[in-house]
Amino acid sequence: MAELDQGESAEIPLPPGAHTVTGRTDWTSSPAFDIELGEDEQVRVQVALPFAALWNMVRRPRTALTIRRI
Repeated sequence: MAELDQGESAEIPLPPGAHTVTGRTDWTSSPAFDIELGEDEQVRVQVALPFAALWNMVRRPRTALTIRRI
């Protein structure tokens, strides 16, 4: 778990296996994102607030942010 400001990144060591990642800011969040880590595997994910999220922050706050593997 990490608290980041815009443009920051964090490295979070996790054991191999299944993990769920979620991005959050204030009252909005991304959908849950499932990843499977192999032994010594590194995965990068990006959470973003797209322009369309301005409306979704009110309408669907739990899915306003996007999350993807990069």
